[in-house]
Amino acid sequence: RVQLTLQAALVQFDALAQQPRPDTLYIGSTNVDHWLPEFGKANVLNIDLPNPTVSLWMSNHSVVAPHFDFPSNLACVISGTRQFTLFPPDQLSNLYVGPLDLTPAGQPISLVNLSRPDLKRFPRFEIAEAQGFTARLGPGDAILIPSMWWHQVEAIGDLNTLINYWFRDPAGAEHHGPPLAALQHAMLAFKDLEPNQKKTWQALLDYYVFNQDPAQFDHIPKAARGILNPIDQSLGQTIRSTIRRLLR
Repeated sequence: RVQLTLQAALVQFDALAQQPRPDTLYIGSTNVDHWLPEFGKANVLNIDLPNPTVSLWMSNHSVVAPHFDFPSNLACVISGTRQFTLFPPDQLSNLYVGPLDLTPAGQPISLVNLSRPDLKRFPRFEIAEAQGFTARLGPGDAILIPSMWWHQVEAIGDLNTLINYWFRDPAGAEHHGPPLAALQHAMLAFKDLEPNQKKTWQALLDYYVFNQDPAQFDHIPKAARGILNPIDQSLGQTIRSTIRRLLR
């Protein structure tokens, strides 16, 4: 990993394009508002997205293995060609995902090579493949990748440029915690419990976290609901402080 100016990167892309078997040069997730503010001002997205994070991506030929992102993602190709292969979230067990904590860029990835899937090693991938979608995008094309959908991204060509907009819904979701961090803590807290304890905690999590009934806590006076209330900035800070104290 090295730091480059944009001009130096473009020179390298040009040099690599002259080689018969070039190395991969990959510039990922460059925050536009921070590093390229004038570019951002000159290229405003005329779609109302809730507080998007805008990033620029550049590479020659590269493949990012199937992974998921928690925010939804509107990805727009500027130059070159990008091929996206998407799988619904319910294909998790058929994608043979690698470890949670040993990853190329923070997100767990599928271990299947989509170009040459080894069906002896990964037989259930056939099920995922049947549920997959592939789209090849050129300059001016865009794709909306819903939250938690698995997607592989292949960049094709000597210089491939993409700008993407990550966003979370509803508005104010930035007050919430990162779900992947909660998953890792859940591994620490629940993974080695006895089966009956796991079953009880699963029921508690379903009741307090995953139940969608808005009237579930109506029996508790609103002023006494504490963290059962909708999470705003103040309550989010309170919960974070409590977690930090409990983890000491």
